[in-house]
Amino acid sequence: MKVRVRIQRHARFRILLRGLAILRYSDVYSTIQCMSEVMTIRVDRKTKSRLEKLAKAMERTKSYVAAEAIRAYVELNEWQITEIRAALKEADAGDFASEAEVEAVKRKWRRGAGKMA
Repeated sequence: MKVRVRIQRHARFRILLRGLAILRYSDVYSTIQCMSEVMTIRVDRKTKSRLEKLAKAMERTKSYVAAEAIRAYVELNEWQITEIRAALKEADAGDFASEAEVEAVKRKWRRGAGKMA
């Protein structure tokens, strides 16, 4: 059985798929994004110009591109902070690698470095 799906994001962007419908993350994300908040930020002229060019090339609004960049930045930094806090808890608990474990890792990296040269 063939399935036809029509995705219409913009008037000039229509896709007709046969078979299994595969949606890009950005299409799904923009569709399920129910509510948004307004936020004003200041950027230098060069960054604003680059954002405008990028948005135009992507056929998206500046707001969409900026929101996606902020979302990705926050996601990455949340992950890093979470991992740092977990590492600090391990360190506070005295959960360190032994000297023998550290030496084993150093030997492993030295062998790998020699192969790349």
